[in-house]
Amino acid sequence: MRWLFATLAIAALMAVIGVVRGYYAFGSAAAVGSILVALSAVILSRYPVAAPRPRDQQLSEALSELSGVVAAQWQREAASRGLADPHPMPVCWSYTEPLADHGALVFRATPGRAASFEGRSDDVQNMVVRLRADLQRPRLVILGEPGSGKTTLAVQLLLVLLAKREPTEPIPLLLSANSWGSNVFREPRDWYIDRIVRDYPTLSAIDKTIPRQLVDQNMILPIIDGFDELDAHHQRTLLRKLNQSLGPDDGLVLTSRTAEYANAVTRADVITAAAVVTAQPLSAAAAADYLDVCLSPTRRRLWAAALEELHHTPEGRLATVCRTPLGVWLIRTVYIESGRDPAGLIDPTVHPDAEALRAHLFDALIPALIGTRRPDASGANPARPHHEWEPEHARRWLSYLAVHLRGRSDIRWWDIPAGIPRTARLTIMALVIGVPVGVYLGFNNALLTTLFGERHRIGVWAMVFSGICGLVGATLVFGLLPPASRTRSLEPGYVSFRKRTRDPDAARRIGNQMLKGLLVGIPLGLAFTGGMIQPWKGSSSRWAYGGIAWLGYTIGTGMALALIFGVVTWLRTPAADDRPRTPAASYRDSRNLTLLPVVLAALAPIVMLLNPVSVVVVWIQNGLISQFIPNPVDGLDEFRAVYSFGPEDWRRTLIKAPFNCIVFGGVILTLVVWFGERAWFLFVTTTRWAVLTGKLPRRTMAFLDDAHRLGLLRTVGPIYQFRHAELQRYLARDLRN
Repeated sequence: MRWLFATLAIAALMAVIGVVRGYYAFGSAAAVGSILVALSAVILSRYPVAAPRPRDQQLSEALSELSGVVAAQWQREAASRGLADPHPMPVCWSYTEPLADHGALVFRATPGRAASFEGRSDDVQNMVVRLRADLQRPRLVILGEPGSGKTTLAVQLLLVLLAKREPTEPIPLLLSANSWGSNVFREPRDWYIDRIVRDYPTLSAIDKTIPRQLVDQNMILPIIDGFDELDAHHQRTLLRKLNQSLGPDDGLVLTSRTAEYANAVTRADVITAAAVVTAQPLSAAAAADYLDVCLSPTRRRLWAAALEELHHTPEGRLATVCRTPLGVWLIRTVYIESGRDPAGLIDPTVHPDAEALRAHLFDALIPALIGTRRPDASGANPARPHHEWEPEHARRWLSYLAVHLRGRSDIRWWDIPAGIPRTARLTIMALVIGVPVGVYLGFNNALLTTLFGERHRIGVWAMVFSGICGLVGATLVFGLLPPASRTRSLEPGYVSFRKRTRDPDAARRIGNQMLKGLLVGIPLGLAFTGGMIQPWKGSSSRWAYGGIAWLGYTIGTGMALALIFGVVTWLRTPAADDRPRTPAASYRDSRNLTLLPVVLAALAPIVMLLNPVSVVVVWIQNGLISQFIPNPVDGLDEFRAVYSFGPEDWRRTLIKAPFNCIVFGGVILTLVVWFGERAWFLFVTTTRWAVLTGKLPRRTMAFLDDAHRLGLLRTVGPIYQFRHAELQRYLARDLRN
């Protein structure tokens, strides 16, 4: 209700000013116009769309929807990674007692069964059964060396837990440890809530409190992947906070490299009541059997010698490479899928040791994937890219990203500008903002005067001077002031064009934002259009008729901003059928959030000129003419004489109108980037330097999406990661060398 009172106060102030100055008609019309617009927004803000559903029904619906969405999300990701093609690798996991809590806290007392926990990656269902039956609490720490299949097991556990989930059991969510920050989230529960809100916006369409309810009622089982990628301080802090936040029955799954987790627990503590399993090296026989299954019948004879060496030389070069799922995947991708002759795998003169063989496989990986997985423009096959890329270019671009991450695994596209040199960022931002500003100022102040008879030299120098002013101003705004000098932008916002059907408070929020836009726009309109029209000059009759135009423009300005605020609020309201956020979806959301206010602002001059409020005001004004304006016909003639447009005026207006719309949109773009959504704008502009220097492709997001389809990258929500940390380190080392 406070927005109504504020709007009525503005209307009353305008009326008082009109009466005190003696311009009764203008004051009355201004008051009526403001009240009409305010009342329409107030009615919208107080109108309930639908009665809210009971809390239990909302929570049950949210659990059902989240379970289905998460299952579909990770089934697609598992298919993209080929985790079950032809079947999971037989990695064995053994219980690691020195890094686990006391056995009495971890295991249930089961007669005749030892306090231990083992499993295999090709029989995850049995691991889930034991997780529920043998452990007092569903808490598991997964350890292993690089490339040993820790993340793969986490994804497998998530899918089986969802498939076997009972209605009262929590829903597993996989989280990247890099998305947690002790300086951002005081408690892990706040982190869980934030990721649910950002990655699964459809839940907020049911009720905006659903994410917090799910976490508070222990209906979320967090699976934290990549604990070892945090620095030592954050590892210890996260361990302490996790133990402090765990309730009596809360579950938790955490993956990490063995050495990093061991160092962290010596300085902090183990995860309370959690079992710990460690990946065992693949045996040469298991690797040979897996590769044999991947072979077509016509190629088994060609691979007979390689498979025989694996069986009979378990300590050889080939067997050493095949001790991890990463090594087996490399051999399958580079040799089996591409149809290469495996003779080089067993020839010691070609690759003398295991390290040389592994380096050869990494070298051949990108050409093999691009060569065997041909583009599919339809996108129906998640394992085939949309576009064709040169292997050498793809390797150079991925190597740049590997170095840019500085040891982190997460490729947040909105953080890529942080790797651009500061000088390059300032130069690009100055050109992007300063040149259009300079051209507009020069055109508006000089070129038009040249076209309409002024001296050409003055116009040219005015354009040059305006361009310099634009460059300097943009450099100062985007380079020196604190908000724009941040090297890491905020995570992209959310926007959706889908239909909203389930949020009973949407109309209220939209109405409140429209009122805010109205209250901001009316004072701006008074100042801006008043200086343009200047109705106070001349006789009282011209004052009155000039006031009509002034009031129409003023209310039109308020309506334009109310429209922008209302539409943006509506689009940022979560939709009921939204999918989980992916990197491509977050990129589109940020782009739409940046450009939508600009498009609406560019249309604002039309709303300012053509709005129904102006028509109502004119009607009211004409009804009061005989009472307040002496000699109305003479006054109208004077007004028309002053504000009439001849052919030359129309020509000038038509030439300037597009530029006025552009500059209006540019102002809004600057405000959006400065105070709100900046991720897409900074990414598109500042990465041009990396494109020009060959470090990134022109279509960076399309390349990242295709790299994911090829199997070089993986996704966790809106974040890309390298398929394997060892691949990332190899590419980074290759670029430095």
